[in-house]
Amino acid sequence: MRLKTVLKWLPPILIVLIMLAMIIASFDGVVLAAVISNITRFNSKSTNSDVMIYIGLSLGSLFLVYSAIVLKELFKNRAIKIMNIHLKRNFLYSQLNNNKFNDDANNKVSQIFNDFKLIESNYFTLIFELIGSLLTGIVSAIYVLTLNLPVGLLFILFSLLPVMTPKLFSKKLTDAAEIWQSDSSRFLSKVTDLFKGINSIRTYHAQKTMYQDTANYLTTEETSYEKMNNRQVAAMFVTVMLSMLSFLLPLGAGLFFIVNNQVSASVIIGIFLASDRVVGPLRNAAQYLNQMKTTEGIRKDLHEQVIQFSDKIDVNPDDQPELEITNVGFKFKNGKNILNDLSLKIPFGSKFLFTGASGSGKTKLLNLIQGFLKPTSGEITIGQQEVSNSNQ
Repeated sequence: MRLKTVLKWLPPILIVLIMLAMIIASFDGVVLAAVISNITRFNSKSTNSDVMIYIGLSLGSLFLVYSAIVLKELFKNRAIKIMNIHLKRNFLYSQLNNNKFNDDANNKVSQIFNDFKLIESNYFTLIFELIGSLLTGIVSAIYVLTLNLPVGLLFILFSLLPVMTPKLFSKKLTDAAEIWQSDSSRFLSKVTDLFKGINSIRTYHAQKTMYQDTANYLTTEETSYEKMNNRQVAAMFVTVMLSMLSFLLPLGAGLFFIVNNQVSASVIIGIFLASDRVVGPLRNAAQYLNQMKTTEGIRKDLHEQVIQFSDKIDVNPDDQPELEITNVGFKFKNGKNILNDLSLKIPFGSKFLFTGASGSGKTKLLNLIQGFLKPTSGEITIGQQEVSNSNQ
């Protein structure tokens, strides 16, 4: 599942509204920096009218930006809702139409409620956060360069340091996420089996054994989850350290420019405040990329589905096909036979009762008749047509 596919799920008008809100919201750092740095222009010669105009323009600009931030969040929530619906619909459809579907329902439920929630928080949400951070960084960088090119360029170059973090931690974060997903799935399966078999467990007084066994799975799952989060913390720490260097070092250089009377203090203040909206968003973007890596393994096997169900087949009421089972055998991959050389004819409209001990092959035979399984040997036909090729 690629980003291009995901964005196709969204209505074009919603994408336009999100981008418009993001562009206006990206002026957050610029407006705040301009408001604070321009205070130095006021002195005893300034009038009350100048102050009122300044406050009015400042309030209007900040109100516009912060309104855009709120709208961006609302539009983002709508987009995530649409993405989640598409993702889960595609998954449900793929399972209904998967001829090789296994009956491990626990893993499928785990995907919907665990893996897909991780995709929402660490992929869908971060797509918009990443784009917003990059826009904020670009707008703030342009503003910084217009104030003073040499000092501004110095701030921007150093602000690129946090981008190194994804290259340093991407593989470790991906590996940790895959381990947690595997452990989480096993724990969910264990808990499901525990609750399903609670009466049998009580009958044989196995509560202590099953509790300890399930608790071990829980500890393993939570430990792997902690390791994944700890690696994200380590990546965040490195990013923060690089960010600190990225604005302190050029700030020191800016002070030398002030001392040598090559630039005013207000310009350095403006560059310093706006550069935080270059460094900060780039730092966040690096962190978002790291988090998005944690969903790489899950997304790899997810594909866009064209949801289309075949029409109901018209059956001629005069047709009375006969079900014929000829020399059918079925065995598991380990070689154990469950059915062997079974032959049977069932006329149309007949009723048969299959009896036998648990594991004797009753359910397997029904699955073979319906085409959910293929016989190891022999053939099953309905009205001269092989079951595996039939839509009946």
